[in-house]
Amino acid sequence: MQRLSAAASVDIQAVHAVMALNFRLIGERAPEVYRTVGLRYEQSIIDPAAAEVLRASLERLPPARRTFVVFAAMRDKDVAGVVGPFVPLAERWFVTQGNADRGATAAELAALLTSAGAPRVSTAPTVADACAAARAAAQPLDRVLVFGSFVTVGAATEALRLYCASSPLVDRPATWTRV
Repeated sequence: MQRLSAAASVDIQAVHAVMALNFRLIGERAPEVYRTVGLRYEQSIIDPAAAEVLRASLERLPPARRTFVVFAAMRDKDVAGVVGPFVPLAERWFVTQGNADRGATAAELAALLTSAGAPRVSTAPTVADACAAARAAAQPLDRVLVFGSFVTVGAATEALRLYCASSPLVDRPATWTRV
């Protein structure tokens, strides 16, 4: 499984990280894992572990004045386990529903983050709107972190114009841009 993350460096350059996570369930331990954790062990064990690795990677970057988070996730994930490492790090969260079918609603995410101790949580109707609000709030030396799911990061990448794929619908070539 791979995770994609984006952040900005002190000199306002876009910083992107791809995190590859290889795992396998040991055959003889599978019945115990399925019995105690369930068939969806990835959401309960792997996703929170990946969030811890992402947080550790961020801590190796130059410090940001403030950190804002744009976040949306699927309802069937261990959302509390995924956001937990970032609650003390983020000054403000911009949450939205990234996927209409499986996505946790912005209200559900806001309630979870508030109960986890997030100091300030704003909701937005779309990932693009959440990115726009975070970008408007950010000042030089601030960091905006976008994570939660591939759906979230993909929509944010398009909204922030970090990568724009070619499209026959609007006669647009593929381009890489910087924020």
